[in-house]
Amino acid sequence: MEGGTITLTNLGPFGAYAAVPLILQPQTTIIGIGASREVPSVVNGSIEIRKSMMITGVFDHRVINGPLARGS
Repeated sequence: MEGGTITLTNLGPFGAYAAVPLILQPQTTIIGIGASREVPSVVNGSIEIRKSMMITGVFDHRVINGPLARGS
């Protein structure tokens, strides 16, 4: 494949915490950033409120396949 790109999309303004964006050719990867929200987290043995957001990566299997996409 030639001319492939990695695209970043922001889903946060639509209120989506997690979503799966779609790849449009000739893209090879699209990364979706979800909305941030406050969640309880354990930090050094105490519970604190921290910001959290979901980041989703979608890959074209013809370019990046299986274990390579997971980083293992």
